[in-house]
Amino acid sequence: MYFARKVTCYVLLFLLCINAHHLFASHLIGGEMTYKYKGDSIVSLSPLKIWPKYEITLIIYEDCQNGQPEAISQDNPAYFGVYEAAIPYKFYRADSVSYTSSAVLPATIAGPCGNLGINTCIMKKTFIKTYALPPSTSGYVVTYSRCCHTNGLSNITLPGGTGATYFCNIPSSGMPNNNSAVFKYYPPVEASLKSALYINISATDADGDSLSYGLCSAVLGADETDIKPFPPDSPPFDTVTYVASLSATNPIH
Repeated sequence: MYFARKVTCYVLLFLLCINAHHLFASHLIGGEMTYKYKGDSIVSLSPLKIWPKYEITLIIYEDCQNGQPEAISQDNPAYFGVYEAAIPYKFYRADSVSYTSSAVLPATIAGPCGNLGINTCIMKKTFIKTYALPPSTSGYVVTYSRCCHTNGLSNITLPGGTGATYFCNIPSSGMPNNNSAVFKYYPPVEASLKSALYINISATDADGDSLSYGLCSAVLGADETDIKPFPPDSPPFDTVTYVASLSATNPIH
């Protein structure tokens, strides 16, 4: 999904079926990365340098029922990369970030069937890092790349061998005090087959900006040859391959 003016990448590939075959790094369901303006920071007195400061929040969702336990344990720490947001996407810095919270989400159910009796477990991990960034006419892209999606995903090809990138775009120095829009809820983990599915994708915006919504393709990043790259992958990003009849704008069976 994306917002007009608020470039906040949020990708959650729905857990549609369970496959008994596991690959080494298979465990990710989805994630999001957002930013929050935290005022200005004096980074130098002579000469005087004052840079805007941003709090970057990464949230990842892990399949703790069928995902690989070793892969889940290796998610901490996460690696953040910062790049300029214009060609040639010049590298600025990379950091190792430990999670601030980890919790199993309660099962949320969509549809008229009540509890469907599916044994699910989704772990939510949150990573936070604050950056003071020099003014830039292009802005910045903050990225996180990790392999791989859980094998339980049935709407993309070879999910257990396909990595993901979550990122946010911080605007140019002309809008230094901007903030990401933030989704209020995560999607339900269970849904009734052939029943209408309604997902609340409402969001809040600290700046009071008008928001619009759209579907975008999930983004690739990392692979089984380098499951946790440092620094993370840089823009531009490739996108996942959906199974026949599905696409970024029609991602659910």
